[in-house]
Amino acid sequence: MTFKSDRSDAIPEAPSERQSVLILGGFEFVGRHLAESFLKAGWEVTAYTSSRAKPVMHTRMRYLEGDRSNIPFFKASLERLFFDCSIDIFPENPQVTDATVQILFGRTTHHIHLSSDLVYLLTPYLPRPFREDQVTYELGGTIGSHTRWYSKALGLLQAEAVVAKAIKDKGFPATILRISHPSGPHDPSFGDYVHILRILDSQPLVVPVPFGSFRHIYVLDLVEAVLKIALSPHKAVHHTFNLAGSTIVDLEEYLTLLAYALEKTPNLVRIPAEMCAPLLEEGAYPFYYERNLIADTTSIEKQLGIRPRGVERFLGEVVEWYLSSYKGPPPEGYQTLRKREKELLSLGGFK
Repeated sequence: MTFKSDRSDAIPEAPSERQSVLILGGFEFVGRHLAESFLKAGWEVTAYTSSRAKPVMHTRMRYLEGDRSNIPFFKASLERLFFDCSIDIFPENPQVTDATVQILFGRTTHHIHLSSDLVYLLTPYLPRPFREDQVTYELGGTIGSHTRWYSKALGLLQAEAVVAKAIKDKGFPATILRISHPSGPHDPSFGDYVHILRILDSQPLVVPVPFGSFRHIYVLDLVEAVLKIALSPHKAVHHTFNLAGSTIVDLEEYLTLLAYALEKTPNLVRIPAEMCAPLLEEGAYPFYYERNLIADTTSIEKQLGIRPRGVERFLGEVVEWYLSSYKGPPPEGYQTLRKREKELLSLGGFK
């Protein structure tokens, strides 16, 4: 591998020899874009996934199907395989993560563990923006919320804790990335598409007030950052970084920016947050934010020179993809959310 310079802000060149990467997890969204990005950069890609829906590029890589909870089969599948980089996409099972670490120890030069900024929801009363060193893996008592997003955050945190312990105790060559909500083509949650449809139908848009602020990251910026880290492992190994777009927005600002990209004027109706429990229970993005979720990205910017675009700079690309390329039906979440909004608005007295 060659680099243009020893300076910390130097951008690495493409590898001089074909390197290998193992991608673990689903290939609907982030995994799909990671595979495409690494293939385009000339890497040999191996995928290990339980999904039976093969991505369009599967013939260009080694594609292994299997459930990692079947640990003997997983271990046998990777027998005699070695990788310059391995990437685990949002794992939530600490037992499977522990097995993954043990199997990959000595088989990967650098492991990139993709976690989420949702883990910060489990530590109350943190000053914002959240720094990487503020997360604690010693959790006691209840989480403090019944929502499924807190349960998801707990799984992410427990899996992340396994990797952090392996780094500390065994020197496992890993980097942990806590990623803010990714937006972009092929998102199976249809997070942005639900709100694109809400704006296009010209009906009132309920906005709970007060409401937390949050950050996005465009999925193509995410994979660009991961590729850069894979090419410069010595700068990132044994570190934890927050990875997010540069802009912080609240729900009203997000909907306004999305409407601007659609060349529409949003019909916003502000409703006290305590009356919006049905919307929060539905969990449609970004309604699951019950408080500000703002990660501090200073560390990754200073150490690795990575600063993804803000939401105002990529929402237009998201809108264009859905309107020109997406051919599927409206997501179920759109109809459910609209039904609950109408129930709220029928109470009257809102502006």
